[in-house]
Amino acid sequence: MRAKEFIAEDRNNLSPTAKSALSRMVVMPDMDMFYEYYRFMTMTAGEPEEKIPPTGKLRDNPVALPYTDAEMTMIKNAASRMGRKVSEITDGGRELDGTNTTSPVSKPKKNRYGI
Repeated sequence: MRAKEFIAEDRNNLSPTAKSALSRMVVMPDMDMFYEYYRFMTMTAGEPEEKIPPTGKLRDNPVALPYTDAEMTMIKNAASRMGRKVSEITDGGRELDGTNTTSPVSKPKKNRYGI
């Protein structure tokens, strides 16, 4: 028995049960399933207030996020051996100015005995 004999749905046609269970569905066959779909959903989330551009700086570029200098050296060496170029677009993460300046926990309150 072949799978197509017992699977009722194909890529273009949903079963009547599936159609009745889904409220609304759109298909975008000309969109790639990775970066383009990610950008599409990012743009959708920002509508209508934010006008997010359809492509970003990282489109179609592999990204590595080394945490230490040793990891950065490893990435640069591997890229060099492959004849590839590495471009740093950030200068290493730093804490934001407001980090750890105030505690989210309130100070302990003293009781009537001062303890």
